[in-house]
Amino acid sequence: MRTPSTAIRGVFVSFIILGVVFISIFNGSGSVASGHLYQDGTSNVGLNDLILTPSTPPPPLLSLHLPLILKVGKIELNGAWINNSDGEKQYGFLPGDSRQYIVELDNDSGFDASVKLTWVQDGPCEQKLVMDEEIVLKSGIRVTIAEDTAPDCFGISVNSIELSYGGKTKSLEFNSVVINPSSVIVADGQGFDNCTLPSVSQMQTWWGNSPYSTINIYLGGISAACPMNRDAAWLYQVAKQGWSFILTWVGPQAPCTSFNHPMSRDPATAKQQGRNNADAAVATAKQRGFLGDLVIYYDLESYSGGKDDPGCRAAVDSFMQGWVEGIHALGHTAGAYGAACTSFMSEWADNGNPPDNVWIAHWNNKFEYDPDTTVWDTPCLSNDLWVNNQRLKQYTGGHKETWGGLRMSIDSNVLEGQVSAILGLPLTQVSHQELESAPSPEIVKVIEPALRTLQVFSPREGWVLRGDHLYWTGDGGASWRDISPSSDTQILDVTFFNAQQGWLVGKQNKNSQVGSLTFLRTQDGGATWQEASVLFSEPEEVFQIASAALDFVDPQTGWISFKLHSGSNFSFGRLLATEDGGRTWQERTLPLGEPVVFLDAERGWITGGPLDQTFYTEDGGESWSLSETLSMDQSIGLETQVGSPLGNDGQSSIGELPQGMVALDMLDTLNGWAVVQDGFCSGYKPRAGESVPPGSPPLQCESSSQLLVTTDGGIHWREISPP
Repeated sequence: MRTPSTAIRGVFVSFIILGVVFISIFNGSGSVASGHLYQDGTSNVGLNDLILTPSTPPPPLLSLHLPLILKVGKIELNGAWINNSDGEKQYGFLPGDSRQYIVELDNDSGFDASVKLTWVQDGPCEQKLVMDEEIVLKSGIRVTIAEDTAPDCFGISVNSIELSYGGKTKSLEFNSVVINPSSVIVADGQGFDNCTLPSVSQMQTWWGNSPYSTINIYLGGISAACPMNRDAAWLYQVAKQGWSFILTWVGPQAPCTSFNHPMSRDPATAKQQGRNNADAAVATAKQRGFLGDLVIYYDLESYSGGKDDPGCRAAVDSFMQGWVEGIHALGHTAGAYGAACTSFMSEWADNGNPPDNVWIAHWNNKFEYDPDTTVWDTPCLSNDLWVNNQRLKQYTGGHKETWGGLRMSIDSNVLEGQVSAILGLPLTQVSHQELESAPSPEIVKVIEPALRTLQVFSPREGWVLRGDHLYWTGDGGASWRDISPSSDTQILDVTFFNAQQGWLVGKQNKNSQVGSLTFLRTQDGGATWQEASVLFSEPEEVFQIASAALDFVDPQTGWISFKLHSGSNFSFGRLLATEDGGRTWQERTLPLGEPVVFLDAERGWITGGPLDQTFYTEDGGESWSLSETLSMDQSIGLETQVGSPLGNDGQSSIGELPQGMVALDMLDTLNGWAVVQDGFCSGYKPRAGESVPPGSPPLQCESSSQLLVTTDGGIHWREISPP
C-alpha cells in the first residue's frame, strides 16, 4: 500500500515530467520529439541538459522514452460553388454569362499554414485551370474568388476542387452547365409526376418507349417533401432527350387544415406570403438551370374544411392573388394545381389576376395510362373557365407502369396547357428512324382494361380484377367466370376471406358525376352481392376519394383505407373500421393515404408516401407511431398479408420475379400468381416545342397486362389470363 509521502512524491515527479514535455514542445518548434531521462536527472529532450535533483540516492540507470506530439487543429475545405453576376449561387449559365468561382477555406489549426488550392473545370470546350494558388492560410475563414465568362458552347462541366497541405489532400466535385434559356410552350400530350426524379438513363428509356413527354419537377417550398433532387447536368441531359417540364412550388397550405405550414388567415398577410413564395420559386428555378421564360404552378392541396369556412377560402384566394402578381412582376407565367372541388379552383377565376393556367387533380380510378382522357368535363369546374390551352389534368394517382421493361410508380396527366422547356440544345443521338425500326416486344394490344390486383387461395382457386370486372377460376386458370356486381359499379378494391366470403368497395352510378361509395359483400363466392352499407354519399366526400384498399383479419373485423386526391408530394388518407362485417363503420386515423396491413384486431402497419415512411398501430388504427424499421415479426406479417416477394434481407425469396410485375400473391415457396404489365411505342414522338413533320407516322403506344402462374418457386412462369 502506498504511503502519503510516496503519493506526494509521485505527483511531484509527474509534474516535473509534464514540465519537461511542455518546455520541449515550445523549444522544438512544434515537431514530434522523443528523448531519454537519465537517472542523474539529465535529459536529451531539447532542454539543454536540464538538471533534476532527486531527493534519494540514484538508482541504476533507467531509460524512459517520451513521444511528445503537438496537437494540430483542422484545415477544412468548407465548400465551393459558382455565383452569377448578382452574387447568387447558380449551376446553369447562358453563353457569355459572368461567373464567380468561390472557395471557402477554414484554418482552425492555431497557426499559419501553407496550402495549395486548385480548381480544374473539365468542360465541353476545354479543360480550364480556374485556380492554382499557393496560399499562406491564416487562422480563421478565407474566401478565394476567381472570375470568367461562360463559353459559347453548350454542355456539362465537371468542377474538381482540391486543397493540399502537409501531405494531406481534401477535395470535392460538382457539375455546372452552359445551357439555353428556358421557354414557355403549349404541351398537348401526356405527362407524369412522382416524388423522386428518375435518372437520365431511365428518362431515356421512357422517352423511347412511353407515351409521356413531360415530367413534373417539384422545385421546393416549405411544404415540399421531395424538392428537386437532381442537378443542372440532369436537366441539360433530359432536355436534350426532348422532355418538357411542369415546374411546381409547394408552399404554405390553407389555414383551415392540419398542414404543418399553413398560410395566414389574414388576407393581407396571405397575399404578401403569396408574393414571397413567387420570388422564392423563381429564384430556385433559376438556380436549377431554368434561365429564361417560365410557367410555375403553385400546389394548393385539397381543404374540404373550406366548404363551411368562407374566411379560409378568402385567405387562400388572397394568397393565390399574391402568387400570381408576384410571378407576373418577375415577368413569368403563373399556374396553380389543386382538386377541382375541394381546392375550390373555380373561385380563383374571380380574382383580379387569376392564374394563367390550372393543373386539375381529378382521378378516374383506372390506375393506368389512358389515351382517351381529356382535360374537360371535371366536376366543380366549368368548361367555360381556362379554355385557351390553359389546362393540365392529373387523371390517375400513384400506380405502377412499365414501358420498355422499366417500371416506375407515377401519377398520370393529360396536357392541354403551358409548360416549361429548354429548346435549341443539341439533341441526344437517337434518331426517330432507329426508334421506328427497332424490334418491338412481343406484346399484343389489349382492348380490355389492365389487370389490377389478384388473390390466390389454392393452386386452382383465385380471382383477378381487370378494370371493373372480377373473374374467378376454380381450375388453375383453364376457365374463368365473371363474378362482378352490377355493370354500373366502379370497383375500387376487393378482398376475400375464403372461397365463399368476400367484400368489395365501389362507386355506384360510375358514369355519373355524382355517385355514392358503397360496401358490398358476398357469401357464395361472388354469385350474388349484397349492399352492406353506404360509406359516402355527399359529393364533396366522394370526389375526394382517389382509391381504396380493403383488409379483413376475420369475417367481422376489417378496415378500408382511402387515398385522397393529392400531388405525389403528399399522401393523405382516411381509415374506416368495422367490427360487424361491414354493417357499420367507425372513423379511425391514418397517417398516409396508403393501404393498411393488419395482423389482428389491434396490430397493423402502413408504409409508403413521399418519404417512404412506415407507421404502426397497436390499437386498431386509433393512433399511429412512426417506425424507423420493421421488426422481423412485422416483416413476416406484412409478407403474409400482401404477398411480398422480399425476404428480411431485402432479397427475393422466390426464384426470378417476372419483368414488369405490378402485383404478386404467393401461396407458399412454390405456388403463386403475378400480374405483369409492359408497353412500347412506335411512330414519331415530337420533342418539346417541335411539330410532327408532315407524313411522319403518328405516335402509337400499346400496353398489355397478363396474369402469370408459377408452381416451382418462380423458376418458370406461364400465362393464365382471363380471356
